[in-house]
Amino acid sequence: MTVTNQSAKELSLEQYNFGENMLDLHAVKTEGNVELKHAIPLLSPGVAPVTIPPGKKFVRRVNLESSFADLPNALTASDVLISWALTMDGNGACFVQKLSGVFKIPKSR
Repeated sequence: MTVTNQSAKELSLEQYNFGENMLDLHAVKTEGNVELKHAIPLLSPGVAPVTIPPGKKFVRRVNLESSFADLPNALTASDVLISWALTMDGNGACFVQKLSGVFKIPKSR
């Protein structure tokens, strides 16, 4: 997941982790509409401030196989849809921003 600062000013936000700053993932096999179970979650290192200079990116890598142990097996039988939602705390501002999306991992051939 990548956050790009397209503005001319520094962007300040907090890093996100599972269970911290609310990154939520779900995986569903397209064959039969079966949801994959989450693996036992790892302890989060907590949140920390992040400053993104103008025109730069912040990248957070997410290991989906660690989150969904059955993912490799599921991909032998079906495409898998991954839905994600990230709720970012407004840091005392009057709003909280929620970003979300879905992407498909094609069946292994």
